[in-house]
Amino acid sequence: MRIGDYSSHGHQNDSRSAFQRTQAFRRRFQVGQTVVGRFLRWERPGLAWIGISDLELLAGIDGNPAPGAHIVFLVMQLEPDIILKEIPQTPGTAISLKEEATFFFQLRDTLETRFDRLQNNTQLWSGPTLPIRRKLFFEHIRAIPHARKLLRDIQLTLRHINSSFPPEHNAKLHYAPWHAPGLLRHECLIRSAPSETEIIEYGHLPGCGAVQLHLLFSGKHPRARLELELPRNAEAVRKHLADEHLPGFGISAQDIPVSPLAANHARGTLANRIALSPHPSLRLNLKV
Repeated sequence: MRIGDYSSHGHQNDSRSAFQRTQAFRRRFQVGQTVVGRFLRWERPGLAWIGISDLELLAGIDGNPAPGAHIVFLVMQLEPDIILKEIPQTPGTAISLKEEATFFFQLRDTLETRFDRLQNNTQLWSGPTLPIRRKLFFEHIRAIPHARKLLRDIQLTLRHINSSFPPEHNAKLHYAPWHAPGLLRHECLIRSAPSETEIIEYGHLPGCGAVQLHLLFSGKHPRARLELELPRNAEAVRKHLADEHLPGFGISAQDIPVSPLAANHARGTLANRIALSPHPSLRLNLKV
């Protein structure tokens, strides 16, 4: 599949817009990377609009996909033309868990790029309690062009991913940046049992590396433990948690034990679980 300016017909504004879209694609993706697009609409027979993250691109495609259908591609070339190779999916089946995860990562990175354009970016939804932080987050989502749609797509993708969790684990993966203002690439895994609830928060703290915080709610007093990619930054991470994450939980950041984050966990909660799953198109292994 070749991406290009098929519809400008010599109009200067259309040509400029197509150039901006293809340049944005080149900045965001690399040769050899798998990307997941969504079929939007036909421009004319054999030529369609494809949505990849927040970009809408014209592309020549085969077949007759339904509106909204996911299409998986491999980036073959970025210069002089963008060329993607469609990765065929088994007819009548959903895309694999690995590809759903790829789609989630794309959408999350695109949304967080939008956050970067805001002054003070993710610190804007700092607050003393989770409800206040959540309210501030959605106020800013409403103010960012296309952000609400990106967030809806993230939630839909996570719904598909969560359907792959073994039901006996009572676990769901969430994207909730208001839980941890300042963390990038946020993921939150919540596991519930009759007597306790465990929350695993994962993200990257700029300058401090990957952070994974385990919160266990059982009885009157919650407990916490912290795993860090760079344990030498423990004090900086604890200070950030005390300022941004833990208000309202009744937990002292200085009392949280710290241990190194296993290398295979440093890419994130979801990526690690897909790597552990023997059949990533079926069900996730929830081993921590």
